[in-house]
Amino acid sequence: MPTPLHVLLLEDQPADAQLVLHALRRDGFAPVWRRVDTEANFLAALDPSLDLILADYALPQFDALRALELLRARGLDIPFIIVSGTIGEDSAVVAMQRGAADYLLKDRLGRLGAAVERALQQRRLLAEKLGADQLLRDSEQRFRALTEHAPDGITLIDGSGRLSYASPSSQHILGYDPGEMLGRDPAELTHPDDLPLLVGVLYELMQQPGRTSTAQYRFRHKNGSWRWIESTISNLLAEPGVGGVAFNYRDITERKQAEAQIAQLNADLERRVLERTADLGRINADLQAEIAERAQLERQVQRHADNATALADISRSLAEAGYELQPLFDLIVDHSVRMLGDASILTTLSDDRQSMQVMALGHAQPEGVAFLRSLFPLPYPAGEGMAGRVVQTGQPLLMPVVPPEQVRAQIQPGYAAYLDRFGIASLLIVPLRSRGRILGTLGVSRDQPGREYTDQDQTFLQNMADRAGLAIENARLFASEQQARAEAERANRAKDEFLASMSHELRTPLNAVLGFAEALQEEVYGPLNDRQSASLRSIETSGRHLLDLINDILDLAKIGAGALVLEPEQAPVAALCADCLRMIAPAALGKQLRMTSQLDPAVGALLADVRRLKQMLINLLSNAVKFTPAGGAIGLEVAGDPVRQVVELTVWDTGIGIAPQDLGRLFQPFAQLDSRLARQYNGAGLGLMLVARMAELHGGSVRVASELGVGSRFTIELPWRTPSGDRAAAEPPAAG
Repeated sequence: MPTPLHVLLLEDQPADAQLVLHALRRDGFAPVWRRVDTEANFLAALDPSLDLILADYALPQFDALRALELLRARGLDIPFIIVSGTIGEDSAVVAMQRGAADYLLKDRLGRLGAAVERALQQRRLLAEKLGADQLLRDSEQRFRALTEHAPDGITLIDGSGRLSYASPSSQHILGYDPGEMLGRDPAELTHPDDLPLLVGVLYELMQQPGRTSTAQYRFRHKNGSWRWIESTISNLLAEPGVGGVAFNYRDITERKQAEAQIAQLNADLERRVLERTADLGRINADLQAEIAERAQLERQVQRHADNATALADISRSLAEAGYELQPLFDLIVDHSVRMLGDASILTTLSDDRQSMQVMALGHAQPEGVAFLRSLFPLPYPAGEGMAGRVVQTGQPLLMPVVPPEQVRAQIQPGYAAYLDRFGIASLLIVPLRSRGRILGTLGVSRDQPGREYTDQDQTFLQNMADRAGLAIENARLFASEQQARAEAERANRAKDEFLASMSHELRTPLNAVLGFAEALQEEVYGPLNDRQSASLRSIETSGRHLLDLINDILDLAKIGAGALVLEPEQAPVAALCADCLRMIAPAALGKQLRMTSQLDPAVGALLADVRRLKQMLINLLSNAVKFTPAGGAIGLEVAGDPVRQVVELTVWDTGIGIAPQDLGRLFQPFAQLDSRLARQYNGAGLGLMLVARMAELHGGSVRVASELGVGSRFTIELPWRTPSGDRAAAEPPAAG
């Protein structure tokens, strides 16, 4: 029995209208129709009872796009199909975007019935979906009414972690009026032992919107007691009208029933949609030819995406390559075979540019890989073959179609066996290059005809080759830097060994000079007059200064050579500081300097090399005396930091200070801050560097704070260790 169909025809040619009506009757419809050809008549004929509108694309005074605009302005959802004599693809796409259900040509009315059936089917599906949406809204309203009167507690926590809603049942469950709970942080009311569990559940929920979890925890009642709560927690932050994390505690039967009803409605709707989709799939089978062009475009887009992914993969490998390049070469060849196939070979040029070496190769068939490896076991002359031509010219070689006789004339003789077995139908070779230098080649070939290489393939292959060239250049630079560093280290060790040797050679005769000077001063060889005694004292002073300088050089050399070994022991801090102050006291008194010390009683002893620690402090104290004008002050402070587990030994003075721009040069060997100071204050500039190096050997450091014309503070920071080597307990000393 024919299907009744109320149709409005927008057509200025009555004969064409009759052809359309004939096609509808032929396909099993009984059309009740009306034909219009002007905008006014079209508007007058619009009626919600219409099943379908069939419209010519262009009329003398009207067109289909304007008709679609008027239809949507009336708010009518009537299927609209364009039936035209001629319509371009772009115009058809525009019409579909503006709401047309389909389009077809008047000379192809054979598919009119299928198009009409599909449009009517889509309208029925839309009506069913709207009905389901209304059922869902009704269900949500019922759920909201239930929550307001439910005996179980319901609360919401907003995005800031504060309570934004509490149902009236909160009062009889927890004793709080709902208004009292708003704005509070639920963590304040959660038992401390249960808080990590609840935080963990919430953290997992935040990672998966819409997920629901169950948790048991204790919550503080208004009377101060703890109540166990079992909550079903839902992440509804993304739900319109909720915007929070919902806690349903105790009885959630009504909500579960509502959720089950919603789930059933959704399942029924999905089942009906799947059934209708299967029907539409059968109806749309004749459209596959028209979709072929779109599929071709999608393949091109996918190819570009695959190329970008491959280049990104190679770039990541390049960043991790360092000087080990083989994994990168293998990856480039693998991508070349997979995306450009069937065979790929990567070669590098020797440093003398006389020979080439195959570094990586691949083939779509395992047999092809073995065949290629047998052809290139050793380096070969750089000018041979097509790859050699690319190296010599620096230009890519693109042969979309390879004449067999041309290939055999240019390849190496041994390669002929590969041609006999696999063949070469298309060939592409590009140079590996970096900073204008040719470093090798990357080539691909296809065994069978029908897939010629293009300029786009050349661009992609060159991008991969450029990354290989950059990797080779980086590896060479890295190797050069490593060699330079090794040579610098060898030179530095040789310097330290030379300084140590020379220091020993100088110290031996110097000790003899000092010994004879002391013997002469003691008049072992006879009495001395005043001038002779003064000269001997000058000899002894200068000799001891030179001996100190040699000792400093020897210590630095030992540190540089790793030969200075510490002998840690328990150093009594108070006695050690007193010894250091006593040793520099004569020089300080000679300049009328005030000396003070301040020791932390909690720091009784320090695990350190006593001789080296005393050497560091005396160096700093001597500098303080040297650079502090007469009448100034110097001091030594010791403070323990039990939290950081370090001891700070600070030497301060009210001396000339240090300019900010000179602070970075303080701990360099033989550094005097300027020539004027070098003339005014003696010294070789080794003391501060020794202090810094010895502090580092102790596992510590040195820092300085200074202001020009005000004074300086040098602080040695050392680990605070017990005799067993453990760190000091992180507790402040008791007040007493």
